[in-house]
Amino acid sequence: MPPFEAQSSQFGLISGIYRPSSDMVLEAAPAGLFAPEARKGRLYIVAEIGSDAARGRDASQLVLQTIRRLFYDDSSYSVTSALRKAISAANKALYEQNFSAPPAKRAVVGISCAVIKGNDLYVAQVRPAQAYVLAGTRLRGLPPLPAAGTLAGLASGAVGASLSVEPEFYRAVLNPGDVLLLSTSNLAPLFEGPQAVRMLRAATPADIAAALGQHCAENEIGEAHGLVAMIRPVLSPAAEAEPLSRAGVQPSAAC
Repeated sequence: MPPFEAQSSQFGLISGIYRPSSDMVLEAAPAGLFAPEARKGRLYIVAEIGSDAARGRDASQLVLQTIRRLFYDDSSYSVTSALRKAISAANKALYEQNFSAPPAKRAVVGISCAVIKGNDLYVAQVRPAQAYVLAGTRLRGLPPLPAAGTLAGLASGAVGASLSVEPEFYRAVLNPGDVLLLSTSNLAPLFEGPQAVRMLRAATPADIAAALGQHCAENEIGEAHGLVAMIRPVLSPAAEAEPLSRAGVQPSAAC
């Protein structure tokens, strides 16, 4: 049994209404100990679309499902290599769909992909995309500076815009208590103050997701999507049955 596990929760806001799941989010949890998801790690993806929800959602589903399938089908032992190939394949699939469609039906997508394997974190992004890693007391944004503009302003580099795409890659080591947030880039202004760290320090991923939803409502953000993952030590069945056992888990020092 691995020493660490990732617990996660999704969230979505549509027209200001909070939902505990989102069709802009994909999670690949292992079906068994020897499933590809266990061997290669858990894959998480958050997609970002433009203002046209109908065509954007169709495009995002093509991208999400292609990345998932190609990532786990790839025989490489390198997570980064498998992510690169999967994103390239998704880009080609959406580009070809756009090429054969009338302009009114075309769409491009921004993505943040993360793989957690043990306590290793791999992130691949095609802007617009946003991710945050809270390790100990240090909050790190990925990309380091929020992307300027909207999806429309960055369409030339998004998935499906051209035959080639250049993801940005990051890697980190996570420890128990550390938190990963993948979100749409419009949440970046919410993470400019100390309140961001307090939100991400909530007890569970579901608590963090709910706090983010409330913060979005307070700041009149009507649409947003994301996923929160938290690293926990794997507990024995006896420890799982004792609620107070989790209270002793303390955040690690920053990695």
